[in-house]
This record gives sequence, C-alpha cells and structure tokens, in this order.
Amino acid sequence: MRDTTDTGATSVGTCPPPSASVLTSGDTAIGVLHEQNLEHAITALRKIIRKLAGIGLLAMVVAATVACLPLPVTGSARAADEHFYVITKSLSTGVEARRILAQNHWVSVPLRQADFALVVVRSELDFPLSEMYDNIFQPEEDADHQLNIAGSNFVVYIFKLDDNFQPIRIKRVSYPARD
Repeated sequence: MRDTTDTGATSVGTCPPPSASVLTSGDTAIGVLHEQNLEHAITALRKIIRKLAGIGLLAMVVAATVACLPLPVTGSARAADEHFYVITKSLSTGVEARRILAQNHWVSVPLRQADFALVVVRSELDFPLSEMYDNIFQPEEDADHQLNIAGSNFVVYIFKLDDNFQPIRIKRVSYPARD
C-alpha cells in the first residue's frame, strides 16, 4: 500500500476495532493493526503463515490479511457523517467505495450536497488520475479511462470540494485489489 500524503492519518478498513482479535495462534493476534502495532502484527502474521502453510490455510490467511490492511485517510476527512459524492465506474469499485463509506460512517450524497468526493478506480498505474482538476466532472471522465474491471490495484482518491465544486486532492491511496 502506498500513501502519498504526510498529514495525520487514521486507519480504516474492514477489520474489527483495533482492540479486537481477528485470528489468534497461541498468544499472537493479527487483528491489531494500529500504526504503532503494525510491525508487531506483521511479525505475528509471518509466524502464523509459517504454521498454516503446511495445512492449506495459507490462502485464507492471506485473503483475511489483505482485507484488513488499513486505508489511511487524512484528518480533514475522517469525521463520521461527512458527505461524499462518490465516483465509481465498475461493480468492484462500487463495492469498494461502499465498504470505505460504511467503515468510516460517511454518507454518499448527490453532488450539490457533498463536501468531499470519493473516487475509486482499478488500475495498473500508480497515479491514474491527475493532480489537479478544474471541475468534478474531469476526474469522473478520467475514471472512465481506467481498467476498472481488471486493474490489479484499487486507487482511492479523496477530494475536498470547494464552493464551485472544484476538487482539491487531499489523499491518494493505492492497494492490491482482491477478487
């Protein structure tokens, strides 16, 4: 996962709260994925993978781990009940956008009611969308030109919308798409 901003970030994903345990092996839990515990979680995951590799559960562990990877989001867009205009161009990007909205308690609204825009694309490119746009319809147009069905990575953009609905990019995160 690549994060391109240096602002204070919180983690979002489909994992249970950081205090909960997803899978344990003895005293080792991999459900704790806070930034300060990430290194510990990775070490614990490696131990569990080594133990499970011989009994055929490796694929299940990898899938569960990828589903629990944190999605950092900037401080200005992390409050619950924020209003987002959502741009997705395929079934899988729509599902991913709904997952992100639900996890963060954000609300999908029509453009005129939105404070932010959430754009989810699938792409082979690291930076499939431009850095700057004059209006919100330009990133929507660029999203149309991505491999939204077969792209290997989800690329998630969060834009702040000004009074004229000009998008100002505040976050870009890329991580592997899981089918």
